[in-house]
Amino acid sequence: MSLNNLESVFSPEEYLYFYSDVLTPKRLEAEINFLKKFTDLAHPKYILDLACGFGRHANALAKLGHTVTGIDYSEGFLKIAREDASKIGVKVNYIHADMRNINYQAVYDRVYCLFTAIGYFSDEENEELFSRIFHALKPGGIFCFDSHNRDNFHSYFKPQMKVEKSGNFMSDEISFDPASGRSRTKRTTLFNNLEKTTEFEIRLYSPTELKKILTNIGYSNLHFYDNWKGNPISPEGKRMIITATR
Repeated sequence: MSLNNLESVFSPEEYLYFYSDVLTPKRLEAEINFLKKFTDLAHPKYILDLACGFGRHANALAKLGHTVTGIDYSEGFLKIAREDASKIGVKVNYIHADMRNINYQAVYDRVYCLFTAIGYFSDEENEELFSRIFHALKPGGIFCFDSHNRDNFHSYFKPQMKVEKSGNFMSDEISFDPASGRSRTKRTTLFNNLEKTTEFEIRLYSPTELKKILTNIGYSNLHFYDNWKGNPISPEGKRMIITATR
């Protein structure tokens, strides 16, 4: 998938409008509390936030005293992130870049890639990204990301989803190909009197697949969780949060 497609899907103003009911302060608090507990943020760390978006995690982590770098492909999101950082009085090194091209060597204590930001590329590119993240970590550093759990995707999969707000709407037609492990979405939005249709796909992984991929790269101490409360992964879990150590 090209970044041009992602730019269309994740238009900042439109994205924040339709996802405002999901990306709440309560959710952010739960996510940060998870990171504090399960990736050990008791002392100041050097943190890389990939696909950082509008900086909700990066700015919150900087407020806790960590040294944070945020990378995103969207200048629109980064503009919002920088403005919010300034408002709350924190400094974050925001970089406009494609996360597939990171080339750090043992720089960071923690690397995060959150809110289903993994899986938008080819299998080879996804695995190369996992490898680049591994090398960006210091020995003993921790990588954390969250995703759909392919094993249970069928239990909550809906072929059609729609969000309507004040005369605007976002409508998704979703299909899943078991052979490729990819969820494909055709999204139609009406926002500020402009209607558009975009398409994107996400590679969904099972815990077994991820364990094999990450272990082959060199990660160890893998843990899979059901939710931001830190419950261990279960047969009923819809999503999964993974931590892995270099």
